[in-house]
Amino acid sequence: MEPVFSFPFQPYAIQEKFMKELYITIDKQRLGIFESPTGTGKSLSICCGALQWLKNSKQEVKQDLENTIKQLKDDISNSAGTDDWLQEEYEKIKKNQTLISLQSKLDRIKKKEEDFKDLKIRVAKQKSNINNKPLDKYFHKVEKKEDKENILDDSEREEDIDLILDEYEEKGNDSDQEEEVEDNDDEVTKIYISSRTHSQLSQFIGEIKRTEFKDDIRLVTLASRQHYCINSEVNKLKNVNLINERCLDMQKSKTKSTSVGEEGKVLKKTKTKSCAACPYYNQANITKLKERMLVDILDMEDLVKCGKELKACPYYSSRMALDEAEVVLISHAGIVSSGARSGISLKLKENVLILDEAHGLTAALENAHSAPVSAKQLSSVKTFLQFYINKYRARLSSKNLLSLNQMSFVITKLLGIIKPTPQEKKEETKIYTLEDFVIKAEIDHMNLRPLVEFCRNTRLAPKLHGFSMRYSQQTLEDEMKKTVVNKKSSFQSFLSNISKKKDEAPPPEIVPDVKPALQVPTETSAGSGLYAVLDFLEMLCDRSENGRVLAQIGDDQKGQLKYLLLNPAEHFAEVVKQCRSVCMLQRYINLGLNAWDIYSSLILINSYTYDIQMTCVF
Repeated sequence: MEPVFSFPFQPYAIQEKFMKELYITIDKQRLGIFESPTGTGKSLSICCGALQWLKNSKQEVKQDLENTIKQLKDDISNSAGTDDWLQEEYEKIKKNQTLISLQSKLDRIKKKEEDFKDLKIRVAKQKSNINNKPLDKYFHKVEKKEDKENILDDSEREEDIDLILDEYEEKGNDSDQEEEVEDNDDEVTKIYISSRTHSQLSQFIGEIKRTEFKDDIRLVTLASRQHYCINSEVNKLKNVNLINERCLDMQKSKTKSTSVGEEGKVLKKTKTKSCAACPYYNQANITKLKERMLVDILDMEDLVKCGKELKACPYYSSRMALDEAEVVLISHAGIVSSGARSGISLKLKENVLILDEAHGLTAALENAHSAPVSAKQLSSVKTFLQFYINKYRARLSSKNLLSLNQMSFVITKLLGIIKPTPQEKKEETKIYTLEDFVIKAEIDHMNLRPLVEFCRNTRLAPKLHGFSMRYSQQTLEDEMKKTVVNKKSSFQSFLSNISKKKDEAPPPEIVPDVKPALQVPTETSAGSGLYAVLDFLEMLCDRSENGRVLAQIGDDQKGQLKYLLLNPAEHFAEVVKQCRSVCMLQRYINLGLNAWDIYSSLILINSYTYDIQMTCVF
């Protein structure tokens, strides 16, 4: 029986054909590659075809359960007596157990439907009876209370304690013994719609609002904190890694993080309060925003606006709504990166993935699995890391000090690769395999993975960022000069006292040996630079056969190291394996590197197990 599609108007023949082929591809659990040029109503056709399958699939599951339950009840009541009464009772017990299990599953499905209806009523009442005064009053009251606590904490805070690394303990192999999470049969079947940009995803929301599914579908748009954060003290930071760290820092502690002003610049400690818990991280308000999101179809701008009205974090509201959502909109970067998927607990298993603008998929894969780090970043991190070690040497544990010195050693060796020697050309580009690169850099004896884990777990990057912002280069250089002069003066005074006893000659005049000031690229944040270094080292740890390191020799302005992934298909293979069906849509199939290349590569590495459905040209 062919599906009947609900379309806002009478569809054209090419649109009807597209929806039919898309429906079959998903229903038969296949991989489909489609070509649909701009102007053919592709977005609306995707929404209607995929959502019609989702609606029919839910009805079929429910109908199959009801039919099976009815059949089991009939079999149990009409079971004929046999001579083997033991076998008869055994079969009856098995059928009763199956009946109980299926009936429980059907009851849960019906309960979810009733809960969603109740949720609609509750959200409608909240929207019609909005009264923000009590909420605002509570919000400001809590904020004032926190401000008072922070002022007290700030006065009692030990100098620079927020910049000192915590004691780090390496984890054993206990992580391998963690209990595996059992598959939940009641998980909501999801359709993931992915595109290159968030503006393109917003177009899908506009198209869904035009269909009849808008009142019954639960939709969530996922994005990073950089897009969703509404805390002005956090979203002023330009680096996404620093935004993530600051957000987590505000959840964990009220005193350990560094207060910042505009553009991430740290304000003076004596005039600022320490980092308080985020006022938008309120579970009650986050739950309200989550419920609003599941009932109303909201794009990113609407979600941010509602978050400000309800004083709730849009980022954590979208994360909370993910489990109950049926349609999830996400960018290509969130799909192709395994770290991004695990970070938001994205479950692709037995779900549908629709990749719009699939001709940009290879670029997204390459960006997700490449790691550039410039000579300017390496120089900045090296200098401030050495300043950090020298300033806090007495306050760091021996293990932390050893790891910091190892990190400084690795960064120095990486910098030596791209700094031109007198025998080399000033500008030259070289490509290394991963094995050749670590040997060339003289870090083949280093175990890089524990070193990267140390930097991540101790949160060295945000601490180094705060250190570089709090203390200027000139201040640190002056401190180092004083230390050197004091040591030299003490030693020379000792020598002069000895010479006094031998003869009464006047002591030689002490002239401090002042070294020229180090040149540090102050416009480059040491914290953001360290994130780039850690990403690069993580890629080196993988030791992939398809990985290469591009070394561009030059000065701080042109020197660069970049990890390159020659074949991105090996990382996309795990995505294809998990999904029930994958549909790739692009404007033109003959665009060079496109979905065909990924499909061919999957076959070559024996990772592709689906039957290809078709290539539809509309």
